[in-house]
Amino acid sequence: MGRYLHFKNGAESIRQLPSILIADGDLVSPRKQQTRELRNVLIEIADPTDPTMLGIGRNWNRKIAVAEFLQLVGGFSDPEAMVLVSPSFKNFLTGGSLHGAYGPRVSMQMQPALDRLRADPDTRQSIVTIWDPLHDLLQEDRRDIPCTLSFSFAIRNGELLMSTHMRSNDVWWGWSYDLFQFTRLQCTVANFLGLEVGPYIHYADSFHLYTRDEDAAMSITTKDGEDRPVLQGIGALNEQRTWQDVQWLAQDLFYSTELSDDMTVSETWMSEVMQNVGHTRPA
Repeated sequence: MGRYLHFKNGAESIRQLPSILIADGDLVSPRKQQTRELRNVLIEIADPTDPTMLGIGRNWNRKIAVAEFLQLVGGFSDPEAMVLVSPSFKNFLTGGSLHGAYGPRVSMQMQPALDRLRADPDTRQSIVTIWDPLHDLLQEDRRDIPCTLSFSFAIRNGELLMSTHMRSNDVWWGWSYDLFQFTRLQCTVANFLGLEVGPYIHYADSFHLYTRDEDAAMSITTKDGEDRPVLQGIGALNEQRTWQDVQWLAQDLFYSTELSDDMTVSETWMSEVMQNVGHTRPA
């Protein structure tokens, strides 16, 4: 049986999701780690421009959020930088690389997917696939198996809609960062196509909370503290721009050491976050 949940923004979702899982989730223990799980969960976020978990008592690492997003859009993976962002990424390295990194997996798919939207705004074929059975199902020696299966983009009523399908989603650690990077992707595609941003849809086969995280998850405050920024995507409508131009912009923001006067508010916020990482662009 499925579950439909609607939230105004990211903060509202993280306030309510833990209690829903604790109350209604089934106890399962994949890899001998006990979780509360709901199957077939569909979440709708009404305002994708308010995705952060700031100001609600959540120890939310904006460096992780911004770094994951810029690598996703930039079509690349920088494992050394991610370890600087958070040493916990060492636990997911396989031979020095992050096997499940999304950026390299979607890089070549984005332009064709968006070309389909431009050619036929009513298309249902703008799909980007992340899961790769040859590397993710048939090989068992990888530490970092993608939780995300695919992205789907559509234009309806002049708005850019995005749906994400995940096989597995942890509400406390994964959701907080997945929502940020995927809605930033949605807003970036909307900018690229010159469209307004519609609701964001997120579907997970398994939506869960590890029981060890229950106390922390239930400590979220019900009132806002720190103001949350309104964040669009990166880039702007330019009929001559290709997706590769957007990728280069994301890479520049990831490795930037200086702010530029022509940056948008959202780009400036992300660049300022990344300047505190202490990483450098590979030669």
